Amino acid sequence: MNTIAQDERIAQAIESGNYRIVRTFEQKLSHFAALLEKQQADIYKRRYPNSPLDPPKVRIVPGRTYTKVDIQSGPSWSGRYMVDQEGRIWGIKAYGVINRRHCYGTLDTVDQLFWGEYTGFKVS
Repeated sequence: MNTIAQDERIAQAIESGNYRIVRTFEQKLSHFAALLEKQQADIYKRRYPNSPLDPPKVRIVPGRTYTKVDIQSGPSWSGRYMVDQEGRIWGIKAYGVINRRHCYGTLDTVDQLFWGEYTGFKVS
């Protein structure tokens, strides 16, 4: 297919609303980490407006089975969430061990939860 015909098909899909943005696992994970960091920072700044410390940062640590999402608390990092290869977000029992009782949804539904508190919860 030539690029002109492809561009026309894309334009028609956008005009009709029949399109879906497909993101990779890494893009979804990065979006989750950015959303988590932003909402954590917003709450931190609201609670501690005069604090000289920086708000918490988020890092992603890939693993063989699960990808760990850590949050900086002071000088150290704490594990907060783990994401399996299917995109489900789990709480943790210990670093590297998921808690199957705490599933917070998937990487496709991260925008439906508020992540500024200790754990994510649904926004009404």
